[in-house]
Amino acid sequence: MKYAVALLGALLCVAAVQGRYTRLISDADVNSALTNLADADTNAAQDGDLDVDYQNMASKKHPDHDNAPNPLFRSVSSDLLAKSTYVAFSTLVQQFTNPDVNVPDSVSDAAIDAYFNVISQTPVWSYTHSYLQKAGLSPEDATAFRKQLKDLWFTPYTLDGASGNGASGFKSVFAGEINGKNVYALNNWVRYFHLEQSGEVNYHGWFTRQKVIPLFYTAFFSDR
Repeated sequence: MKYAVALLGALLCVAAVQGRYTRLISDADVNSALTNLADADTNAAQDGDLDVDYQNMASKKHPDHDNAPNPLFRSVSSDLLAKSTYVAFSTLVQQFTNPDVNVPDSVSDAAIDAYFNVISQTPVWSYTHSYLQKAGLSPEDATAFRKQLKDLWFTPYTLDGASGNGASGFKSVFAGEINGKNVYALNNWVRYFHLEQSGEVNYHGWFTRQKVIPLFYTAFFSDR
């Protein structure tokens, strides 16, 4: 599911900003760690799990024009979506009912804890904790590391240009954020698939197309 990239990348960024690191981490170190994380992700989608319909390139001149009459996803493996990490993620992300960064979210601690209980059992979590702890970015204690991640992902904050603290790390990376008609973030393909299934997003086409599906899509869409 590629939680790994967001997990490691976000922690690296926040630790650097807060000055908690004890040694300089090179780009090569980070690239190597991300590769190891991708290899450790036993729950990632495999060939044949996703069937996507790229269709036409989106219009940069007329962004309201829909160049893709069909949804982006033709299908997603039901077996994949039934895996415990996907179920826990979907249950949690559904609590983010309003993508507006001006509107605070009401996310239950129970849903967050249930999500952490699942992902903390994965090789991705173990590798990430070990890597960040050795780099001096995270505490060695497992409970303290979990709290660090919870604070990082779910502490609300106010974005520049917004009027309320309706933004958070998890919302930005996984749930999606908008401010007025501007889409700030919608980076997770599972979240996008569910929103597309419920008719809450409309795929307009692609700006950059890749043969291998990336960690997140560069695609243009609009709300209905």
